[in-house]
Amino acid sequence: EIAAGSFSLTAFYRRRIVRLLPALGVMMAVVLLVGGFVLFPTSLRDLGQSAAATVAFGSNIYFYATSDYFAQSSDLKPLVHTWSLAVEEQFYLGYPLLLLAMRQLSQHAKIVVLTVLGAASFAVGAWLAVTDLTAGFYLLPARIWELVIGGLIALGAFPKITNARLREAICWLA
Repeated sequence: EIAAGSFSLTAFYRRRIVRLLPALGVMMAVVLLVGGFVLFPTSLRDLGQSAAATVAFGSNIYFYATSDYFAQSSDLKPLVHTWSLAVEEQFYLGYPLLLLAMRQLSQHAKIVVLTVLGAASFAVGAWLAVTDLTAGFYLLPARIWELVIGGLIALGAFPKITNARLREAICWLA
């Protein structure tokens, strides 16, 4: 759409909203309803706070600030799985703007920019794996590289695998 000159931020975010919010809304309603019946007051308060953070696509920040994913207590947080959706949505606040800013660059230059961004994020993630494992798990800077790989695939940075058997084997291995 950017190359064709038809990209719209409004349409981009509308597609994301239509794809994500209905399922998120149903899941949140069920979790809150069941939580209201089965959780003790302190856990219910925590659920309410995590629900508010989830609605604001900040649950990864909330869970980073309030818990350790690797502790058993995270098993008792019904919305802990929404951290990844928050990371994805935070990424998509800036990524379309980056793509728009790079629209005049050559394909090769775009690939270089995304590769450098991904490598920097990977380095941050590696550093956080040693210094603050929970931050490395929950927070966007350590996760950008994973999302950038999709952008690199879309830009054709990796060779297309035309052999059907090889594609199937890779899928099985993955």
